[in-house]
Amino acid sequence: MSLLGENAEILKRIDEGGNDLSLSREVDFSHLFADRLSAEAFASDVEHLGFRAAVEKVDRDEGHWDVTASKELVPSAANVTAAEEQLHALAQVYGGYADGWGSMNP
Repeated sequence: MSLLGENAEILKRIDEGGNDLSLSREVDFSHLFADRLSAEAFASDVEHLGFRAAVEKVDRDEGHWDVTASKELVPSAANVTAAEEQLHALAQVYGGYADGWGSMNP
């Protein structure tokens, strides 16, 4: 299944749970990096793309760093997938990778 198809299925389940997906809300996209410098460089770049970014060390033993890139949007499959693809491509430049997305009700 394509990324767009996966996101459509996830959003369908969220919608069936009673969430109004026509309302704009903050969506968080998580990305993992092996070192702080790569994480911070990615965070700086995503801020220039209109996302908010938070950098956090998540694994003290292995030294993994998480960057959560957040943006207000209407959570459609097309919007979420476009953001995911854009962020994943940028994360790869810094040796990182996407680790999922999520959102709270507005």
